[in-house]
Parts: sequence; C-alpha cells; structure tokens
Amino acid sequence: TYQKQWKEINQLFSDKKLPKSALAKVKTLYTKAKKDNNAPQLIKTLLYQITLNEEIDENNHATEIKLYTNELKTVKNETAKSLINLLLANAYKSAFDENRWQYKERTDTKDYKATDYKTWTEKDFRNKVIELTKEALSNPSSLQKITLSDFDAIIIKGAEPQLRPSLYDLMLFEAIDLLETFVEDEESENQLLLANYNIFTQSNLSAISENAATIFILQLYQNVLAFHAKDKEQDALIDADINRINWMKQKFNLNEEDYLAAIKNIITYGKNNPAADEAHSLLANH
Repeated sequence: TYQKQWKEINQLFSDKKLPKSALAKVKTLYTKAKKDNNAPQLIKTLLYQITLNEEIDENNHATEIKLYTNELKTVKNETAKSLINLLLANAYKSAFDENRWQYKERTDTKDYKATDYKTWTEKDFRNKVIELTKEALSNPSSLQKITLSDFDAIIIKGAEPQLRPSLYDLMLFEAIDLLETFVEDEESENQLLLANYNIFTQSNLSAISENAATIFILQLYQNVLAFHAKDKEQDALIDADINRINWMKQKFNLNEEDYLAAIKNIITYGKNNPAADEAHSLLANH
C-alpha cells in the first residue's frame, strides 16, 4: 500500500538519514502512482523528490524546474497537470527570489535564452509565472468539484477548511501569493475596487494597471467571488471578500472611508456568520 511505502521512505529519510535510498524508493512509488493515475500520490512523490534532491544537490531550483517541466510533457491526469503547473510557477518564483535584485536591475541581455532562467529579466520571470498560473487554473469547473479531502495525501488543512472548500480555492490563493512577488504598489481612486462583490465581479478592470500580474490578480479575485456568490453557506465568500478588500486597500492606497464602507458592507451581508468576525475586528481597529 501507499501508506506502507511512505512509512519506509520516511524512516530512510528522517530516521536513518539516507536521502539517496529514500529517493530511489520515491521514484519507484512515483512510477506506481503514474500507472494508477493517482493524482494526489503522484504530486506527493514529486514533492518528495524535490525535498530529497535538496538534501543531495544544492542547485535545487534548476533540478526542480527540470523535474516539473519534464513531468508536464508526459502526465495524463488533468488535476495532476494543473498542480504541476502551479508547482513549476512556484519553482520559478523561488529562483527569482534567490537573486531578486540582480534580475530586477537587469535589462534585456544579448545572452538571453528562453530555456535558461539565469539569463532572464524580472519581466521574463513575471511572464512565465503568469503563464503557468493561468494554465494551472485553466479548468476551474473541474477543480471546483474536487474537495480537499481527496488530497489528504499532500495537503495540511487549516483550522477552518470551510474557508477553502475546494482544490480550486487553495490553488487560486496560492497563485495570488506567487503573483504578489511581481506587483508594485500603485495609486488609484477607482471605487470599483472596493465595490460590493456583485458589482466588482462584473466590472471591467483591465485598465486599472499596466502591470500584467496586478491585472491577473484582479481577475482571480473576480473569479473566486463569482464562484462563491451562489453558495448557500457564505463562509468562503466572506473570507475571499475580506482578502480582496484588504489587498485592494494595501496595493492601491485607497481612501480610508471607502475601505471602511466596504468592511461594513461585508458585516451587513455576513450577519451572524462567524467568518465575518475578522471584518468586525478590522472595523474595531480603525
């Protein structure tokens, strides 16, 4: 069974400090997971390969990128493909973070190679992370049907799982975190950013910023709010809306009164829902 195999792998790695032996077993389990079309176990074996390679090889970003890139060429399971795209986006973001100032200061170079991230500029990293996160979330209806319990093998659930009820929610907010790396603070007086979620989700916000990462984050907030707007239980909607309001206030330096009005709006429609407790707290602290 998978459980038995993972126990042996963890003993080799954690107890006996034998990463190479553990890696060999993980690769065997990877082959089995791929044959079984078991997405959670497939992803878990890939994550373990990264961790173990890190113990063996210090040049881990390149190893990680190569592993996920090769996996995308052969993986058949669509859920696994979505998750691998997100993991690859995270690998590129981590590679950028490691030498952030070097990449930020670099202009287009004559040595540029599309296949060698070490020759890239910040713009190249941003475009790659946007491309991969878009691909990861390109089949939302499928991801929205997958509950996190299906991925117990790889996900450590928080204390309030109702706030991220589907794999789609988890991946979307992870994508926002990755894209944040490439976003700069801006000024805006556009009131649509703090509008009621029903108005916000229907608004054209493509001209708000010239930064492609910022525009994509706005679209992701529109998408997740539209997805949960029809929920009978409003926990996930309220949580996503609070995240949206706070993000807009921080990134666009929005008017304090408009921000407080948006918080009060959440308190009104989320009346008697514990998920709105944070909105009450935000209001009390202003």
